[in-house]
Amino acid sequence: MHGTVDTWTVVHHLWGAYFKGVLSLSWQTTLACATLWELFENTDAGIAFWAFLSIEFDGDTAAHAVTDILATMTGWCVSAL
Repeated sequence: MHGTVDTWTVVHHLWGAYFKGVLSLSWQTTLACATLWELFENTDAGIAFWAFLSIEFDGDTAAHAVTDILATMTGWCVSAL
């Protein structure tokens, strides 16, 4: 990934809305889940997970990972309205 926003940013936004709207998770739990996911996703195991699903992924930049976390939290906040 080279940019900070891509089509997966929308997916992160939707996950945030799902965490709040369907699972009723707190913002703290949602933030923890989003952060842990981004940490895992960028490990060798996370990259292998995407390869197993036949999705080309070679890791995120730090800026992109932060953008994904912010997108998740934005989805949570919109769902909380």
